[in-house]
Amino acid sequence: MNFVKRVHFDRAHQKHLRLSLLPTNRMSADKFATLRPSNALARLAFSDLYETFTTKRQSSQQYASAAFHRMDVEATQTFDSEVLRLRLETERRVSQNAYASDTETSESLPEPDSDMESQHEELGNIWTGNYILRLDSAPAVRARGYTLGKGPLENCPFDLLLCTKFFAKWHGINLRNPHARFSFFPENRGFYIASSSRSQSAQLTVNGETVRRRPYALNQHSMIIRFDKLEYTFQWSDYAATEAFIEERREYVTWALGGPTETDFDMPTPRPNRRPREGVSGNQCAG
Repeated sequence: MNFVKRVHFDRAHQKHLRLSLLPTNRMSADKFATLRPSNALARLAFSDLYETFTTKRQSSQQYASAAFHRMDVEATQTFDSEVLRLRLETERRVSQNAYASDTETSESLPEPDSDMESQHEELGNIWTGNYILRLDSAPAVRARGYTLGKGPLENCPFDLLLCTKFFAKWHGINLRNPHARFSFFPENRGFYIASSSRSQSAQLTVNGETVRRRPYALNQHSMIIRFDKLEYTFQWSDYAATEAFIEERREYVTWALGGPTETDFDMPTPRPNRRPREGVSGNQCAG
């Protein structure tokens, strides 16, 4: 890549960090992929994290700002009955633990039902959305890729935050820091996910397959990714199938990862209802 292109990407990233007060939807025009919370716990974690950013002003920190603007959030809250039941059941469990020594009180705590849910409906209102990935919003550490963890943490360059540390502790989520990372194979520019932790208890799965530190190719249009108890749907965007993205990806991988300018094979973007390319299974490394 020539010097002009490199300066373009550097300035784009610096500009991205300065746009902390702009609406989130300004950041999603050229997203190449999204990560959408799919189970109730992940949806609640997303909403809780967004409220932490907006109410505690933690989105003004440099690295937190970048993570905050990778969250594409709807303008208004949405009622989620599964989240409501999750919250009520969590409160009941905590109360049971508090009264563990008093068997009579513990057993008398009510089970969540339709009447209780109607009385506490506001607990089901959450902020919904997804995480977005864009090439002009480079990771804090380009060679490592987009890292995922919990926070917000001052001076910790995580690119995607899945929940707060308090939320993880409250719900018993074993999320490491960092827990996983997204990046591109320099050899064929395919996209992958890999565990960032050596701990065997740091659970990461893709479509039910366990993923360790060896890169796992995201070679289907839509795939289910679980980070311990948190479940998400990873999906390629329409933009990722365009020639503009393929060219931008080539320039990015050359600049950010030191990949070759020319390759024998360029991984195509997975499209809906298409099987993975023959001979390239999810858990294979490039090369």
